[in-house]
Amino acid sequence: MEHSRRTSGPRPGYTLVARRVVAAACVGLLVAACARVMPGEPIDRPVAEVVDAAPDCTTSGAGFAMPPPTSDDESPSRPEPPRSGSVPEGFVPTSVVECGLASTTVLDRPDGLWSSVTETTRGGDLGRLLAALSEPNGRSLPVCTADFELVADLWLVDASGASMRAAHPVDGCGKTTGDTRPAVAALPVSAERDVPVNLIESRDALDAGCSTSATTPTFVDANDLGVEGLPPDGDATDHDDGGATSLPAAPALPEPAVVDPADLDRVCLYRVAAPHDEPVPAGSPGVGDADAGFGSGSSVPPKSGVSATFDRVVPLDPTTAEALVEAMDSPPVGGDCSDRPTSIATLPLSEPGAWPVDVALTIELDGCRRLSAGGGQAHALPPVLAEALLVR
Repeated sequence: MEHSRRTSGPRPGYTLVARRVVAAACVGLLVAACARVMPGEPIDRPVAEVVDAAPDCTTSGAGFAMPPPTSDDESPSRPEPPRSGSVPEGFVPTSVVECGLASTTVLDRPDGLWSSVTETTRGGDLGRLLAALSEPNGRSLPVCTADFELVADLWLVDASGASMRAAHPVDGCGKTTGDTRPAVAALPVSAERDVPVNLIESRDALDAGCSTSATTPTFVDANDLGVEGLPPDGDATDHDDGGATSLPAAPALPEPAVVDPADLDRVCLYRVAAPHDEPVPAGSPGVGDADAGFGSGSSVPPKSGVSATFDRVVPLDPTTAEALVEAMDSPPVGGDCSDRPTSIATLPLSEPGAWPVDVALTIELDGCRRLSAGGGQAHALPPVLAEALLVR
């Protein structure tokens, strides 16, 4: 039986400039929103492609909300969904399948945790729905809003099992219109199920108390913090020099997490997914690590990270745990090293079976040989500790 889990005011001097910037941005968005076709031209809707297979919600756009944690060379490629469009002449549907949008539910299956979409099958009299789908698209308008519309995939299935993806009629701005959604909602539900899409955590990793994948933190150099000569911390202060105001303080690095060696009992070992790839240039955008210590609004430029996949878990003795935590007290090292590691280790805090996994330390076992407890600062991994962890 499958179980599911729920994831858990401007300065006066800038007012005129801000208004002009906002106005220019709005004009740009409106032009981009209407650039597809010239005003007055009908919005095209091709005839849908029919496939001799059942609807596949994993190929729908909603299925890719949570990408797989493994590398591209290990993830099976999915076929492109068939072209959506109007109902072809001679195609007589007997049921419909609606693919839900991105779900906050993950499926707990024997092989691990999966992201999912909800597949809802409906039957009954499809006359109202077919009439709604046959409505023509509107003619393009000269001005449109730039908001984004989420539309669930709608498949039609005939008596032989062949299927097609239906395109909703749209107005002059490309937004769905008409009676399609109410017509679908009025049909009785005959079946509903959660379809697994992407593996989030493998069972082996989950039972070991590790994540299926790991990413080295995005490290930051002190030299990247901004303009030289700014005060390191604190508020800007006014000086008695004719009303001039000093520049704001340079952004401060977040404090790294405090780790108790007694809380560390195991090492999760990972192998870099593609060690043959060229090293990622220093200063490139990070891969995206939740423990990197910087949000999207940070002005501190991160260094790039490297992703790896779970290999095995080994116990951690108290002496090595204490030595690793002590290494975090050493002076930070530069984050500009681009020597790609082949092995990564993490030291989790959460118990085996818990999800998501709470990671205390992330370590590059070779390459640059750095370790971090978050906060964006890297510390040197003593060679003796690297050797001790690599031979495990």
